[in-house]
Amino acid sequence: METQSNHASEDTLITLANDSLDESVSHFDAATLSRLNRARQAAVAERVQSPLRRFLVPVAAAAFAGIAAVVAVPMLNVNPPIPVESQFSAAEDAELVENLDIVLWLMEPEDHAS
Repeated sequence: METQSNHASEDTLITLANDSLDESVSHFDAATLSRLNRARQAAVAERVQSPLRRFLVPVAAAAFAGIAAVVAVPMLNVNPPIPVESQFSAAEDAELVENLDIVLWLMEPEDHAS
């Protein structure tokens, strides 16, 4: 019920605003009315001629965001990668090499059951 009364009061306000604007325009002289009409027609013509703008603005914004991301993301990596050699001790290196040898041996196409 409350939304219907809100819509009714909005409609009443819109009607009052339209009536007030119509009354204020009725006091303008012919030259002013002519300038207003030309301005309105120019605005409508510009709006009709610019559907390309509605397409280009989002595309340009997306392109700018993509370029900004491509430039900014590498700058976020402030810590240089740790060299692989310094990540493992000598004992771990030997164990990794042994495990790698086992994996390579298992990947060989020969029969390992014999």
